[in-house]
Amino acid sequence: MPHRCHTVTVLCLAAIACASPAALAAAPEAGTPLGGPSLHGSSDRDDTLIKRGYDGLIAPLDAPPAIAALRLLDLDDDATAQVQAVLADRWALLDGLVRKHALLLSEVEPALTAGSPGEKFSVIQRSLAALAPLRAWGKLPRRVAEALPSEARARYTQLVTEYERAKFDELIATGKADSPIAARMDRYWTDLGWEIERSAERVFQEDDGDGLAKLIE
Repeated sequence: MPHRCHTVTVLCLAAIACASPAALAAAPEAGTPLGGPSLHGSSDRDDTLIKRGYDGLIAPLDAPPAIAALRLLDLDDDATAQVQAVLADRWALLDGLVRKHALLLSEVEPALTAGSPGEKFSVIQRSLAALAPLRAWGKLPRRVAEALPSEARARYTQLVTEYERAKFDELIATGKADSPIAARMDRYWTDLGWEIERSAERVFQEDDGDGLAKLIE
């Protein structure tokens, strides 16, 4: 299966995760191991994640705000190691789920795009069950905040909360989300999709580009 199909499939699975009532009802909260983005970086402004384009809309981040905000903190080596440990733990769990449910991953896209109502319901049920350990692990912003020193934690929470509120308001104002639940679903889908896509890249990265096929043989 081509790598592009891997990406589409895992993003479909991320969308399924958003169908969870707990995920929909939850309000936004306010170079790492395993191939994740660096925790350090430069920015045009170092006091906010919110940057706007010429159209006045918030420019997309290259990582979920829970991760992007870390680049705006001045963390020492010990704090950085604590955060990296949290991210490594989450991504190891996610990578394990992707490996364990490789066959399910291969079924998601065809079921959602061309399956019968019964097939769609079945794949949604099984996918929600597959993602249960990730939901049990907890919300990424909260777990990262708990790993930070108190002063950095306050700044981190402010950065993430400010971004989430602004993005939520934008989704409603532009009509991209027609309700608060839809806006939360969009944000949840976007961030979880980013994580799952990168997990799939790690797990299915094979020289022959056929890693998923090997896993489900």
